[in-house]
Amino acid sequence: MGATSVMGETWDQLCADPYLGSSHYRFEITPTGKILVTFDEPGTMQETWDFLCADPHFSNTTHKFEITPEGKIIMSPTLNYHGYFQTEIAQLLVKLAPHGRAASEIATETPLGLFAVDVTWTPADKAKIMRQQRYANPAAEICVEIESPSNTTEEFKRKRDGLFKAGALEFWVVNQAGAVSFYAKNAPEVLLTASPMIPMFPRNIPS
Repeated sequence: MGATSVMGETWDQLCADPYLGSSHYRFEITPTGKILVTFDEPGTMQETWDFLCADPHFSNTTHKFEITPEGKIIMSPTLNYHGYFQTEIAQLLVKLAPHGRAASEIATETPLGLFAVDVTWTPADKAKIMRQQRYANPAAEICVEIESPSNTTEEFKRKRDGLFKAGALEFWVVNQAGAVSFYAKNAPEVLLTASPMIPMFPRNIPS
């Protein structure tokens, strides 16, 4: 499906939604099908996140959310393999690093945006605190993002840099084939062959 078709279908869905049609938002569709939402009266990224959490309409969607520092919402479509990889990664983290806790879709506040991180790992004592937070700050020690067709290299770099600034020690990217790329805070541009914290973690997630 071409970019024009993706944008057209997404726009048609928005136009057909009576709630969104009567709301105080402005929408923009990217060529990869992302929805960029701007409020008529934008708030901080924390205020925007709180609004999303309280609005029942946004709780029933197949999109992932992130908030820019300006309070703009970015909605990214996900596919079924995304959830499968999330589960596999979390189970591997629990098995290989049982002294910590794995979790999925952890809202994390960073200087470059408020992200829902696909999978995280953090020590057990810190996980107890994080579980009670509306959005994590500081970030989990290990943050994992799973690639979707709508993602770009620039996006992953922004998330990586933001999460490192927020306290993450490692950032992993899992592509659609299950291959894992490892990055560490002390050398963020260097692609590593293994995780420094969990060196036994596989370089490929079984499919």
